[in-house]
Amino acid sequence: MRLSRVSLSETCCQPCLMTSILVLGKWGEVRSKAKRLRDDGAIQNFSYAQDMITAKVKGDNGTYDVELYRQYPGSYAVTMYSCSCPWGEWAFKRQHTYVGRTCSHALAVLFEAQAEDSRIAP
Repeated sequence: MRLSRVSLSETCCQPCLMTSILVLGKWGEVRSKAKRLRDDGAIQNFSYAQDMITAKVKGDNGTYDVELYRQYPGSYAVTMYSCSCPWGEWAFKRQHTYVGRTCSHALAVLFEAQAEDSRIAP
């Protein structure tokens, strides 16, 4: 499992280009929802460690378990994630589009982790 985004440079043909444009367009909605969830205090039971970050996120349709993994402890890079929401459960089973793309719940936890990183940075 990896966090991923599709970029226009990864496209191979016109249909792929259109898919990438749609993906990039929807990504803004995911970011906006993640920001709203964090700002509204939807992140619960936040646990921060060097190699794993966990939380429960109260989403619009339920409360979901989120885990962010750091392959290289001490690094700020998140290399994998999981979320118990329907999008997160299906993220790495997709074949062509949106493969591995993070859900708004995991992204909200990532935003919280980044804030924590800035609080503890030397």
